[in-house]
Amino acid sequence: MKNILFIFLVILFSCSSSDDKIGNRIPEASSFYGLKIGNSWVYKTDRFSFSDNQYYDSGIIDSVSVIGIENIFDNDYFVIETITSGNSIGSAYGNLNGVKYEYLRESEGALLNENNEVIFDNDDFTEKIINQGNWGALYERLVEEMANVTVPAGEFVCYDRHRYGRTPDGHLMPSLDHEYYAEGIGLIYDSTSWLVEENPFVIKKLDSYSVR
Repeated sequence: MKNILFIFLVILFSCSSSDDKIGNRIPEASSFYGLKIGNSWVYKTDRFSFSDNQYYDSGIIDSVSVIGIENIFDNDYFVIETITSGNSIGSAYGNLNGVKYEYLRESEGALLNENNEVIFDNDDFTEKIINQGNWGALYERLVEEMANVTVPAGEFVCYDRHRYGRTPDGHLMPSLDHEYYAEGIGLIYDSTSWLVEENPFVIKKLDSYSVR
């Protein structure tokens, strides 16, 4: 009788474990970058005034949504729709008013566009040159230390990629930009600087989001 009870319990436990794996109790694996149809983000952009050393709301709003999936050269890409408003002066430091589409996918921690160019990589800590000229070179590097970042949408623990310049003789230029990504959410904050200025002249921040 004890042997029969033991066998019954083993079968019951095995069935329960199997149900967890094939049923709805195991959550779907989430994308590091929040790539899932229906997810959306709203970003607002601040501009720096060099006359009074203050940041002001530029009025530019980017409403970003994942609206579909499209196969490009045998790879499935998420279709990203960005609707921009508030750029009445047509500033080149923000998206122009209207709608634009991007095609993004995630592969081994990297966010790629339809040309397989890396937009962000969450585990590559090597320094890379992203632009070079007679003035020097622009670099980017993901740092190993996580950062706590507070934006209007909340507080996030973020991966931090630095962007900075060096003169031809190797000296660092005054600017240091940050690109922050939070796991499961995506882009949280991105700044853009003049290489010769310490303060970024444009900062894009996550204002609200809906991620499933």
